[in-house]
Amino acid sequence: MSDDNKRLTSKEYEIMKILWDSEKPLLISDIHMKADKIADNSLHPMINKLIQKGFIEVTGSVRVVKTVSRLYAPAVNLDEYAAMRLGEILRTSGGKLNIYNVLNKFLKRHQKNGKITSDLENFIINYENEKNG
Repeated sequence: MSDDNKRLTSKEYEIMKILWDSEKPLLISDIHMKADKIADNSLHPMINKLIQKGFIEVTGSVRVVKTVSRLYAPAVNLDEYAAMRLGEILRTSGGKLNIYNVLNKFLKRHQKNGKITSDLENFIINYENEKNG
């Protein structure tokens, strides 16, 4: 996936969120029912663009009335997308981004019950074990 394809527009993100929230691949009609802010005639071209960008994949097809419809699923999960965006920000910051400050501000803003801190601690322990093991 090229660098310019790593960013989703707000409407593309809305489509991806629908797919990320689904436990199974969806028909375009399923996506349309859940996509409040996307016009009917815009949805199909947007799905095609997301396929082209590598965010969505066609996982099969089903017969709907007299036609065959494709099933769509995310090719990139939410964690992968977040990592892509952070990587892009780090790369384009010109070395000015301080990850310590980013994590500190993030934790102050989002830390509610200690789960994020414990997840980070577990990550560091596991990462060090894998690196040294």
